[in-house]
Amino acid sequence: MNNDYKKFMKVLFFLTVFSSFLFAGFRWYERSNLYYPTRKLHGNPSDMGVKYEDVYFNAEDGMKLHGWFLPEKNADYTILLCHGNAGNVSDRLMILSILKKIPVQILIFDYRGYGLSQGTPDEKGLYKDAKAAYDHLIDRGIDQHKIIPFGRSLGVAVATNLCSYAQVAGVILDSGFTSTPDLAAKIYPFLPVKLFMKTRYNSLELVPDINVPKLFIHSWNDEIIPFSHAESLYKAAAEPKKFLKIRGSHNEAFVESEKDFKKGIKEFLQTL
Repeated sequence: MNNDYKKFMKVLFFLTVFSSFLFAGFRWYERSNLYYPTRKLHGNPSDMGVKYEDVYFNAEDGMKLHGWFLPEKNADYTILLCHGNAGNVSDRLMILSILKKIPVQILIFDYRGYGLSQGTPDEKGLYKDAKAAYDHLIDRGIDQHKIIPFGRSLGVAVATNLCSYAQVAGVILDSGFTSTPDLAAKIYPFLPVKLFMKTRYNSLELVPDINVPKLFIHSWNDEIIPFSHAESLYKAAAEPKKFLKIRGSHNEAFVESEKDFKKGIKEFLQTL
C-alpha cells in the first residue's frame, strides 16, 4: 500500500510539473504570436512632407510612452490612432499621410514595448496606454467631444475599450476582430484555444454599450481577419453606425481603396 502511494505521488508530481511547463509554454506561444513590436524607428512624418511633433507622456503605472502629434489648423477633429500589433509608429507613415488629406489632426502613439515607448506589451497595459494618449490630448486643450479614436486591427480592441468609458465624438474601427479567442479558434480549429487563452481583447462584448457614432471599415478580402468579424461587430453595435466595405489586403486596403477610404471617413465626420 505504501509503495502504491509513493508511485501515485510520483505520477502526480510528474503530471503537475508537466502541466506547469505545458501551460507556461502555451502562454509564451500566445504572447509571441500576438505582439510583434520593433524598437527602431525608420522614418517620421517629415519624410512624407507632413509636420509633426515628438511627444512623450506617462501611463498611469508610470510607463513612459512616445508618439507623434500631427497638427492641422483647419481640422474640426483630432484622431487618436491606435495601430496594430506589429512594428511601430514609423510603419504607419502612409496612413498618416492619407488621413492628413481629409484633413484631421492626429495623435499616433506606440504601445509599451513598441518603438521608443518603455515596457512590455500586454492587454491591460495597452488599455492604459490608450488612456494616457487620450489624457495627453485633453492636456493639450483639445475638447474631448472633438476626439475620435481610430483603431486598426489589434487597435480596434484598444479603441473600443477606451470608448467604453471615455467621452469622445465618435470612433472608427478598421479591420477589427471580435476577440482574440474567436480569431485564434479560426486559425487553430483543432485546439481548445478558447479555454486556455488569457488574452481576450473582447470588442464584441464592449461594442454594444458604445453610444457614440461608429464607423466600421473592413476589406471584404482581408486575408488575416475574416470579414465576418466586422459583420459580427457591426451587428452587435448600437446605432448610430455605418459600415464602409473596401477591398485589398489587411495591411494595404486603405492604400488600395484610398479613394473610398477617404470618402467614407469624410462623410462619417460630416455626420458628427
